[in-house]
Amino acid sequence: MRADADETAELLRYVPESGRWWLGRVTEGTLANATHSLLHVNWLLIGEGGVQGAKPDVRFLRVWDTDGDGRSEVLYYSLPDGKWREGKLSAGKLVWQEIRRS
Repeated sequence: MRADADETAELLRYVPESGRWWLGRVTEGTLANATHSLLHVNWLLIGEGGVQGAKPDVRFLRVWDTDGDGRSEVLYYSLPDGKWREGKLSAGKLVWQEIRRS
């Protein structure tokens, strides 16, 4: 996932049991006298309550840059109501909106 348009590696994690969304930002470092570099993931809580209060079925989640701005969005298809929702990161939180069909 790319929450920012920079080159930082990022991971998105959804925990169905709690409905929480986490964004992991990867940094590289080394220990003193180490011969290998180490990767560290700093996890930030970016959302709670699933998708607008529902706990989504992860089989229907997709992540990609839908609008070409260099940042990834999360797309979710809800089987119960047949609607698509898009999640975008705004001010450090995942904000959901229904996608309108034209």
